[in-house]
Order: sequence, then C-alpha cells, then structure tokens
Amino acid sequence: MVVCAAGSPDVDEPCEPSLRAWSPELHLYHMNMTVPCPQPEGCMLELLFAHPVVADSLSVWVTYLSARAGETITSVEILTVDGEDIRLGGPLYTFCDIPLTVKVNVKKRVAGVKIYTFDEKLELDAVLLTSRVQDPLCTKCKSLKYKVVREPPFHMGRTVTVAQAERTFTDW
Repeated sequence: MVVCAAGSPDVDEPCEPSLRAWSPELHLYHMNMTVPCPQPEGCMLELLFAHPVVADSLSVWVTYLSARAGETITSVEILTVDGEDIRLGGPLYTFCDIPLTVKVNVKKRVAGVKIYTFDEKLELDAVLLTSRVQDPLCTKCKSLKYKVVREPPFHMGRTVTVAQAERTFTDW
C-alpha cells in the first residue's frame, strides 16, 4: 500500500484499535478475522513525503499492536529522491504509547519510507521525518515557542518559555 504522508497523530486513544490508523487488517469487513502478513518480508506500508529533505530522524507512532508484540517493526527502508532504497535496520521494538524515533544517517534527500511488519494487528498513526538543521525548506520558518507549566511551580516562577531549537529542558 502506498500513501501520501500528511497530518499529525490523530487517533482517539493510544493502545486501542482505531479506524484512523493504518493496519494490515484495515481492509477486512470483519475485524475479528486475521490475515497473516506473508513471508518473507511481511506486510508493508510505503509513505511518500510531500517535501523531500535530508533527514535527521524518523519518528513512527504505533498506536496498537498485538499482545504477542515485541519486534513489531521488522524493517524500515528510506527511499531517496534518486530511487535508492536504504535499509535503516530492524527488527525494532515499539510501544503503543511512545513514538519510535530512529536516527537517519543518509546524506541524500528522503522522498519516502517503507515500514515492514509481521504483526497483522499493528496500527500506525503517523510518521514524522525531521530535516537536518538549516534545511533550505526551513529558511523562512520561525522557531516555535512553548510555554511549559508545572505543578508544583518551577523555582523561578509558574511558567517557562522554551524555544523549539532546544531539544531538552532542565528544571534547576
């Protein structure tokens, strides 16, 4: 299945089945039927990105998986704009309430991704491709600022503003 990737994670409840997520079983009329993912590669989802970039990381939101899950994603391949398929690795362990993020060490622009699984109950909600710093597509972008609020309050006050460029925040 090939899908144009667009949108943010939007399932109603993590770790619960959803019709908003991609699943090998989604095309079945009776959801209690199970169709195994075929050998040797399993079921595959191919996503194409609207704006190819030289990537820094790839995040995958798995929102549901079978009870026997472990190595849920058997393989991930990066598709470059020049037609090359680069295997990032696998198998990968995933959880239904934490996005899986893998580093992308590819110096070429990424046009898409292929995700393979043998878990026929697996559901993927979203995939995020993050560009490297100073990507030409981002030259007109402004950094987002987040207001972080905590109970009990931070020692310096009730809120702290954090810029998007910062990857971590430490509360001293």
